[in-house]
Amino acid sequence: MMLPRTLVLGIGSDLGDDRLGWRVIELLKAYDLPDLQLRTLRVPLQLLDLEVHCDRWLLVDAVVGEHPAGTIFHWEWPYVPEVADSQRGSHGFALPAVLRLAAELNRLPTMVQVWGVVVNAHDCLPQQTGFALTDSVAAGVAEVVQRIYEQCSRRNVHA
Repeated sequence: MMLPRTLVLGIGSDLGDDRLGWRVIELLKAYDLPDLQLRTLRVPLQLLDLEVHCDRWLLVDAVVGEHPAGTIFHWEWPYVPEVADSQRGSHGFALPAVLRLAAELNRLPTMVQVWGVVVNAHDCLPQQTGFALTDSVAAGVAEVVQRIYEQCSRRNVHA
């Protein structure tokens, strides 16, 4: 039986903590997980352009919220926590809105999971371009990378 394929998508920009999705992709490249494809996106709308040739998407994006920076949210579509659903997004369209549209267009794989890391809005401003992630967000990113690795490792062992 062929192993199901997983596409990990890091959404973000080069603006301070908003690059956390890209950083997760950079760090996951160090692991040898043959079932894992890695890709970065600038905006959630780019999800609509993807060919759905995999069983699962793991999406990683920044979440602006009232929780402390570095707090991790993890959910499986179609559930969307209030913290994510109430956002307009720094990318024009909020991720939950794009996922709803993709679902209507039958452009989603069988499983979609979202990993969100809370950031402070002022740490994603243009003057932050090129700066390292803040410490709290970097810690959240490291935990997300570890949890994705563990999840994908278990999936490969039990597939």
